[in-house]
Amino acid sequence: MSEIAIEASGLGRAFGDLWAVRGLELQVRRGEIFGLVGPDGAGKTTTMRMLTGILAASEGTATVAGFPIQGGDEEIKARISYMSQRFGLYGDLTVEENLHFYADLYEVPRRERVALEERLLGFSNLTPFRKRLARNLSGGMKQKLGLACALIHKPEILFLLACRPDAPWPTHPMRHAAKSQAGHGRAVAGAGNGAAARGARGAGRRARLEPRQPVRRHAARVCRRCSRSGSGSARAG
Repeated sequence: MSEIAIEASGLGRAFGDLWAVRGLELQVRRGEIFGLVGPDGAGKTTTMRMLTGILAASEGTATVAGFPIQGGDEEIKARISYMSQRFGLYGDLTVEENLHFYADLYEVPRRERVALEERLLGFSNLTPFRKRLARNLSGGMKQKLGLACALIHKPEILFLLACRPDAPWPTHPMRHAAKSQAGHGRAVAGAGNGAAARGARGAGRRARLEPRQPVRRHAARVCRRCSRSGSGSARAG
């Protein structure tokens, strides 16, 4: 198994005449936490969507979990999890029913489910609330449940996206989870806005995206930004 979890070369995406991302060079190793930060319109979400196989690239290449994003999207989706601040929970299901549902979606073998679900409930401190409806959970507990559901199929790579303008990356439960998952050999890639840049300090390597022109929100370039643990290996021309 390669030590490189995510690698991009010359990756770009255009929307009409506007380039959201262009010339992206990126490398993330297994067991590493990597933060992609920048203001709204810098291309963070576009980058994450390309890497997760949701959005086709206009140019360049990238591999995720050893598979190319062009043509390998189904293999990639089986090996990753993508979690945004707007977690996809079902409010009329209980905590454990949500876990059962996602286990069904990911076709987790039934012989593995009980032990895996118990471990995730314990990891997220949700065991006492397993019978509570998801809609009755606090915001932090919903986030923990969303993470547990994202990890039910034991993904190789975890993508985290901070959507709210005021949300740091990662928030406290997510920061703890990111460090824990990296410690288990998973790569953790996260994206957030300006507030996220402050929250990402100490989380691992990070790179910053900036809008190329203020009036063209979708055009972006990547600037190197160093953290204490090393320089971010993402750049764009």
